[in-house]
Amino acid sequence: MREKEAILYTIIIPHKNEPVLLQRCLDSIPLKQDVEVVIVDDDSDEEIVDFNNFPGLNRKNTKVVFLKGIDSKGAGNARNIGLEKAKGKWILFCDADDYFTEFFYLTVKKYENSDYHIIIFNIDIPKGINYQGSTYQNIINNYDETKEESLQDVKFKIWTPWAKLYNKDFINRIGVKFESRRVGNDAFFVISANNNTDKIEIDKTKIYYHYYNNHGLSHKKKQSLDSFLDRMEIDIWRRNLYRQKKLYRYLDGAGIYQVLIEVYKVYGLKAFFKTFYKSFKYGANFTCPIKYKLKKILMPNG
Repeated sequence: MREKEAILYTIIIPHKNEPVLLQRCLDSIPLKQDVEVVIVDDDSDEEIVDFNNFPGLNRKNTKVVFLKGIDSKGAGNARNIGLEKAKGKWILFCDADDYFTEFFYLTVKKYENSDYHIIIFNIDIPKGINYQGSTYQNIINNYDETKEESLQDVKFKIWTPWAKLYNKDFINRIGVKFESRRVGNDAFFVISANNNTDKIEIDKTKIYYHYYNNHGLSHKKKQSLDSFLDRMEIDIWRRNLYRQKKLYRYLDGAGIYQVLIEVYKVYGLKAFFKTFYKSFKYGANFTCPIKYKLKKILMPNG
């Protein structure tokens, strides 16, 4: 009797209220013995989703986890639960409204026995679709392995977890997780993982279609001050890391001042003071934007 093939790749898919797109995503994943899929449904609406015929329920090598009520905490928490369930040596994250290209499986198979911690692939964009993938594409397309700045761009300017292979042992060893916040939960995970290793490979093969859908779980952004503060906290953490790494070219812009001005314009004076207090708590640097602007004025070519 033939021994069952070990799971090498786990694809983690957070989902909410997009069953048709989720099915499209599943259809793009080949049925292979060494590929498992973990779908984590974040409290979908029963008026939208038929739970008796939920995509993936009867699919080979596929687990479906349903979160309800207080357990529903957004895409970041869903991905963490997927990580806990994963059996694969390699982890891939996929949004339910995205899908894989025909080159996906054969491409990732090349890295089955590699000692890289992270392999980053290119993405494609369905024609005629409004999308937010151009920055990602440009960074990968322009990557030059002979230039240190090019690798830094990959490590610190790409903040999305999809279209990447993560070595599970590496992720477990550094202990990084997605944050449960509703907004910006993936930036901390991606940048932290990148910052903890130089064993990164960039493969320009397009394995992933990114479909911008502002109704999807990863793109749902409740327009509230709390959501804005979530984004601000992540931005402050990211900018402080850039300063620590001396990546000053990523600090263009007005920094915290720009945030405070936007809060005042959108939410008013009370929210401005709340944000000002929070920015101190989060460790915002109020001098760096001024110093950076002065340097740009006094040393435009420096």
